[in-house]
Amino acid sequence: DFAARVFQHEIDHLEGILMETLLTPEQLAESRAAIRELRALGVGQLPEPEVGIGRLRLP
Repeated sequence: DFAARVFQHEIDHLEGILMETLLTPEQLAESRAAIRELRALGVGQLPEPEVGIGRLRLP
């Protein structure tokens, strides 16, 4: 059940457990390589906010 997995994920954070501590060394290396590839492609990058005088404006 997706909701249960999300809830457990958040409980793990509260208990100081990170997802990477649950992975095997091989899984961790594979996930880090995938993240490097995505970053190189610019996937997940947020655009710089447009700043107005004294307040932020939505793009």
